[in-house]
Amino acid sequence: MTVTADVWDRLADALEYPSFAPPAMQKRYVETFDLNPACSLDVGWHLFGDAPERGAFLSTLRDELARAGVDERGELPDHLPALLRLIPREEDAAASALAGRIAPAVVRLRDVLLAEGNPFADVLSTVAHMLDRRITSETDVSSLQHGVRPPRSAEPGAVVTGGQTPTIPMSPGLGGPGVRPHDPGEPGAPRPRGQTPEDAPEVRP
Repeated sequence: MTVTADVWDRLADALEYPSFAPPAMQKRYVETFDLNPACSLDVGWHLFGDAPERGAFLSTLRDELARAGVDERGELPDHLPALLRLIPREEDAAASALAGRIAPAVVRLRDVLLAEGNPFADVLSTVAHMLDRRITSETDVSSLQHGVRPPRSAEPGAVVTGGQTPTIPMSPGLGGPGVRPHDPGEPGAPRPRGQTPEDAPEVRP
């Protein structure tokens, strides 16, 4: 059995900009995900930086998002919330492949947030766990919806035992394999919300 789209959609919602949250939470979100390239939610940046491969990656994702009816919401196609919404709308093999492709970037991001004691780390820990379960096809729908969050000490890829599975944390009030190191000042680095740099990666038609 597969996890319902609602579960993935709620995870995506937890990583969206909190438009209706108090100003302090909005400020924390921007500081975390928009002003710090190491914590960008643009998965392709962590995987490719400004290399040409990212353009092909974005183009493929744009086609997949359009086919599945997932709105990009003004972000690049590799924005993590959009990819979380895409996973349950793909065929099983494609969903597992996508989860495996983006998991290293999510693990990297989670580890950075954990090291900083950032409150958004809980959400990324849950996302990393869900991707691992999607990859290994060991998902149990009922326990996912009624279980408990795995401990923070769990290593990437570890299976949570004893029926423990993650709940979806509310928004607060990565150096895994296949993830490239990056310099925040290099061309193509993520920019603050609302800015579109001239050297932004091209999405091929």
